[in-house]
Amino acid sequence: MSESDNSTTRKGGLRPGSMTQAHKEALAAGRNRTRIVRAYLDALEKNPTRRGPKRTLEKVRRELAEVANAMVEADTLQRLELVQKRITLQKEVADMEKATDISALEAEFIGVARDYSESKNPAISHEAWRAMGVPARVLKAAGITESAAPSAD
Repeated sequence: MSESDNSTTRKGGLRPGSMTQAHKEALAAGRNRTRIVRAYLDALEKNPTRRGPKRTLEKVRRELAEVANAMVEADTLQRLELVQKRITLQKEVADMEKATDISALEAEFIGVARDYSESKNPAISHEAWRAMGVPARVLKAAGITESAAPSAD
């Protein structure tokens, strides 16, 4: 074999700079996992979960109707307060209508989160995900559990 042949191939017969199809697919899968994780974390950041009973669009619209009914018989000062309540409720409706439904992102996240976590060095812990706002139920569905506390010997 000549020196020129030796410089154009690597171990396994690949030319410098070439990748196997499996390697290309692994890189694409990693980019896809990263895209899914980023999209979910971005959505969580924009739409933080709140504790307590969840307010629904139906409930807020029902309250708006109650305010409209109450305004009919309200005196001037009561109407002023009801007008403010109506403005607040209308803003809440607008915010709810434009809020991102993250259920689809959550489902995708559940499918890739464990692999993504394990691909990092060190692996992303349950605690780190929780600190980023990922609900415990989502992590459990993804197979990411709290690590056992180290034993004190």
